[in-house]
Amino acid sequence: MKSFRFHPDARTELREAVRYLESQQSRLGRRFRALVGDALQVIRANPQTGILDGGFRLKSVRPFSYWVVFVERTDDIWIIAVHHGHRDHTYWQKRFDKLASEEG
Repeated sequence: MKSFRFHPDARTELREAVRYLESQQSRLGRRFRALVGDALQVIRANPQTGILDGGFRLKSVRPFSYWVVFVERTDDIWIIAVHHGHRDHTYWQKRFDKLASEEG
């Protein structure tokens, strides 16, 4: 199975979402983090899952309004964003471009 490579901002988004949700209701952030973990396991088992959007795939984190944005590569799966559904949905293109340029 392929390993994950997280963009640093995707990790930050996940931490901030957990913190925010936990501040809204006890254990809500932990529940969200567990559901993101479940989504990641689905992605690892089937990288063709989710909605295809301009070369990226989006896997929902239901019942939350979040998506895991990812790209399957030859050797790994890049997690580009943990995206809230009400946010501009194109910002992760720059993240992908930066990761791709680092790969050379």
